[in-house]
Amino acid sequence: MTYFNTDRKDTYTPECILTQYVLHYASGEKKTISQAVLDQKEAQDVRERLICRIEVYLGT
Repeated sequence: MTYFNTDRKDTYTPECILTQYVLHYASGEKKTISQAVLDQKEAQDVRERLICRIEVYLGT
């Protein structure tokens, strides 16, 4: 899991929010999620270890 905080905002303040996830599957597929919470399918993929890398983008 890699976090990107390009604005260098304090991550403990309510103004710093998660803007998107990029999920990298072991199969080579890449999926961008533009919400703070994963849907059930993506969450299940994480639990089943189908995803090898997650990028988390923080912003304001």
